[in-house]
Amino acid sequence: MKKFLALFLSTSMVVTSLAGCGSTTPAETSGSTPEAVSPSSQKGGIELQVVTSFGGEDGNRQNFEDAYKAYEAASGNIVMDGSATSNEEWKAKVMADFETGSEPDVLFYFTGADSNKLIEGKKVVSVDTIRAEYPDYASNMKDDLLPKSPADGKGYSIPVNGFWEGLFVNKTVLEKSGVAVPDANYTWDQFLLDCEAIKTAGYTPIAASLYKVPHYWFEFTAYNHGNTANHIEVPEVATDAVGQKWVKALNDITELYEKGYFPKNTLTASDDETVQMMLDDQAAFL
Repeated sequence: MKKFLALFLSTSMVVTSLAGCGSTTPAETSGSTPEAVSPSSQKGGIELQVVTSFGGEDGNRQNFEDAYKAYEAASGNIVMDGSATSNEEWKAKVMADFETGSEPDVLFYFTGADSNKLIEGKKVVSVDTIRAEYPDYASNMKDDLLPKSPADGKGYSIPVNGFWEGLFVNKTVLEKSGVAVPDANYTWDQFLLDCEAIKTAGYTPIAASLYKVPHYWFEFTAYNHGNTANHIEVPEVATDAVGQKWVKALNDITELYEKGYFPKNTLTASDDETVQMMLDDQAAFL
């Protein structure tokens, strides 16, 4: 049974969503044959398994709960919410669910390299497939802005959130460490010097959990060795040009770790713990 997968971008400014479906319909009935589902066409009797990244302390958690509870009230159907935070453990569980045939009906996930395996394995269907049955699907979106899969050039994801990602700084910690706020001309060598100054002043330079959320720092370090044109390329082998770029990125993270620029418990700490270090003026960069 193909699923219409909810994907979200990890390294750009858009989060995307897709819904669960059979081969021609946008939702699946638990324990029975697939049926089309909408608040107007169905009145009860359907359970939708849903997994999103709106878990824990996510800022959109309440909005998501309000939305699906309104859907339940209007349709009489039930949403079985299995949302969790979007860390590496969660991503591995999602992939395992697909491999064992126990994937949810509605899912949020990462686009790009993370989702290519699902697309290549024909585990999900395209936006065009959904629109063949429901022409108004995502009609409020500009098609030229929808992400396209490098696997086949088709679109499989719809944005639900816009957000910016970047390096945040704790000005209090920087000031007490004698370090200036980075500007547009900031270099990697300057960053290393500043991290050493911050560490010497008694603070943690980088608030990050390499146990739970290592991928943002890998994205940034990989980007340092590439550009916008080749950033989404995936290596065929470790020795090709892209593979060597990734090796250099991992070596940069290793250097930061060995110099003691991450929290002392970075290999066991949760993301919430390391973020709290910024809030408590214990760390400089996030």
